[in-house]
Amino acid sequence: MKIQKPFKYMGSKGRFYNEIKEIFLLNKKNTYVDLFAGGMEIAVNLKEDIKDLKVTANVKDEHIESFLKCNKMAIKKYNELVNFLYKDIEKISSRFLFADKEKWQIIKNRYKEFWNDNKLNFSEDERKMVELLASMNKGYSLSNSFFSIQKMEKIKIYLKKLKNIDITHNYFNESWSYKDSFILLDPPYLCGTEVVKIGKKGYNYNNIWTEKDDARLVKFIKNNLKNNNVFMIFGSLENNLSKLIQKAFNVDFVVKKYKKSIFGISLDRAEWYCIIK
Repeated sequence: MKIQKPFKYMGSKGRFYNEIKEIFLLNKKNTYVDLFAGGMEIAVNLKEDIKDLKVTANVKDEHIESFLKCNKMAIKKYNELVNFLYKDIEKISSRFLFADKEKWQIIKNRYKEFWNDNKLNFSEDERKMVELLASMNKGYSLSNSFFSIQKMEKIKIYLKKLKNIDITHNYFNESWSYKDSFILLDPPYLCGTEVVKIGKKGYNYNNIWTEKDDARLVKFIKNNLKNNNVFMIFGSLENNLSKLIQKAFNVDFVVKKYKKSIFGISLDRAEWYCIIK
């Protein structure tokens, strides 16, 4: 991919970009719609590669929304944070600084001050933007990749490229109607992707997405099939959604296996996708 997002995002489909693009080109429409767009890297890169494509990305995530609200101020405010953390410390890449345990501890302590005392008087949106860009898992623990010259440049480029697509922030609604569109559906997974735990509940989406919502998604697909749309759907193995889709559409599933490193431990992962048209 040409455009790299400047933050980590759980469930990102970036690793599948080339395959998604290839399938899109085989089923090309004038409009690409991503209804669970997450970090939006698929949407941004398709627009970058296909200039005349109309792209809509729907994201319902408070951290992403705050990042977008900050817009140009994101760079200014993030620089303020970095300068605060690096006070009297040489501003080298945080990955290199991480090796110096004494200096890294100083920076971690300052990061706690930032959160506990709001030393820089950041707004709520600015603080959520910091969580997205600097923290591990959107928490208050500082990531060792929070700063580099390359990261700052990524933020600038990403904000610029996001202006080329239409972005909405709506909760999913099965009554939505589209026509002549390629629609990517990557809803929250009720089961994890770790191969040794296939079928096991993976993430706590109790208040966001349930098995009833899986059924609503299938209804949405049925309602929009007649409008010359193509759907590409992702999911985790042996989950409720795959069973509902198989029953409703009798499609073939393509299983994608990959490895994911978490805290230095390599884990086998697997997801599926299918095409409905």
